[in-house]
Amino acid sequence: MTATPTNTKTMKAAYFERRTGVNNPVPSYGDVPRPVPGAGEVLVWVQATSIMPTELTWRTTWETQSGVQRAFPVILGHEFSGLVAGLGQGSKVLTSVRRFTA
Repeated sequence: MTATPTNTKTMKAAYFERRTGVNNPVPSYGDVPRPVPGAGEVLVWVQATSIMPTELTWRTTWETQSGVQRAFPVILGHEFSGLVAGLGQGSKVLTSVRRFTA
């Protein structure tokens, strides 16, 4: 098994870097800043994912549950499998789990 890249500052992702209209997002693939898990969060090194066409029409692709616009880049792919790469403070549930799917 390959070790997770815990010391990198970027990650590869498929993402929208901007939106030029309601039905016209601009797709990209490349390096984006690697997130840092917050309290109670888990960082996943994604091994496989899919991007569904319906992601373009979901309100939650473009805004949070509370209605706040998401900042760009908007990372795509909501179904994935991977390895636990980091735990935020207080994350205890997955301390014994290494691989999982969501």
